[in-house]
Amino acid sequence: MTRVIGHLADLSHLSTDCPGENHDWMITLTRAAERSVYAITTSVDREFWNSEPAGRYLDAQQEAIDGRGVRVRRLFLLESARELDDRLLRLCEEQELRRIDVRAAVLPELPPHLQRGTTDDFVLYDEEVSFEIEQDLRDVNVRTRLTARQDHVRDQLRRFRELWDAGMGLRELEVRVDAEEDGNWIVDRD
Repeated sequence: MTRVIGHLADLSHLSTDCPGENHDWMITLTRAAERSVYAITTSVDREFWNSEPAGRYLDAQQEAIDGRGVRVRRLFLLESARELDDRLLRLCEEQELRRIDVRAAVLPELPPHLQRGTTDDFVLYDEEVSFEIEQDLRDVNVRTRLTARQDHVRDQLRRFRELWDAGMGLRELEVRVDAEEDGNWIVDRD
């Protein structure tokens, strides 16, 4: 009860957080969404998709799409072109079958102005609330934050749109993965 009261007090300032990942917040916000769910998923979070909460989250997103016409977009933000593999392709295909718009972007391939800034996972609900997962130096999810401050949500939305526009769709992703498997594509020239 003390924790709940603390969150309510924090929300009076339009922001609250909790230790670790809070899947319940994410799923509840998805069920409450009326217009849009825009998500950036980093390579850190790709293990999440094999978990039980991921199944509930995807079910909630599909219900939002089918039942309320919510637009759901997910951008997988990759640290390296080496992450363009069959596993990612299957993950994107599964989500596209649920009518989730999916794209992927490789950080080193983005224009320099898009490579700057934060790359933590976040989800924007109805362009009004930002659900953010903060990682530590070992890429462990250590904190979940909800923020409804307009300036912050506006910045996150701008960031999402810029990265989304720079990302590649599923068909282009398929071509890239196939080309690399055939040995015709060089990854990450460093």
